[in-house]
Amino acid sequence: MIERAMAAGFQREAIEAVLDRPIADLSASLRQELSPPGWLQWFEAPLTRPEHHPRAWRLDTPLAQIYELPDLLSRQECEALMEAIDRQLVPSTVTRGDSSYRTSRTCHLRGADADLAARLDQRLGDLFAVDPRLSEPLQGQHYLAGQYFKEHTDWFAPGTEEFTTHTNPGGQRTWTLMIYLNSVPRGGQTCFKYLGRCFTPVQGLALAWNNLMADGTPNPFTLHEAMPVEEGSKWVITKWFRARTGRND
Repeated sequence: MIERAMAAGFQREAIEAVLDRPIADLSASLRQELSPPGWLQWFEAPLTRPEHHPRAWRLDTPLAQIYELPDLLSRQECEALMEAIDRQLVPSTVTRGDSSYRTSRTCHLRGADADLAARLDQRLGDLFAVDPRLSEPLQGQHYLAGQYFKEHTDWFAPGTEEFTTHTNPGGQRTWTLMIYLNSVPRGGQTCFKYLGRCFTPVQGLALAWNNLMADGTPNPFTLHEAMPVEEGSKWVITKWFRARTGRND
């Protein structure tokens, strides 16, 4: 609202006079008043509706909410992201187990290209009608031939040390949205073992899945694995949404 008023030609001083407070103070107040969605709101996110644009196509299973969004990013957007990712790569980490469980490299996109990260943050948040602060900062991953990420879930198991450590701040992970930035000649599929389905990396294709059930409990059927790349390389960009703010402010 404030941005639209200023874009329409109203002076900052005039807006502050009407609001009876500085714009900076109002912005801080709005940040504090952000009300996170309930579990059912996450379950019924706009992306899940047939009339949503861009259209998301649900995997034919009652066991989990998994959607494909073809061509979510253009070739040019994918290439820009791959270039940014390769500027600042570090070994990927895991929340439990040793480094052999995940052998890719990771880029924290905000550090490589803050403007690009901010634009994509907002765009992906809009798919779920949530503020991007209800998420983790964007990460890019680069897999060389032979690299993989063994089977895992994105949610954290309640009652464990992992849960205590990784949900404060931010709360539980809700949705995952992952976009393939290139087509892989061979290998590199994302496989959901319990659902009997693997997805082949195709440039611009996004996968979105809800890590939770409608009541907020973790969904074990979202166990998945990044299969080894057999030929070429694989780049992806990943966004994890969270139940609360605190990780992407």
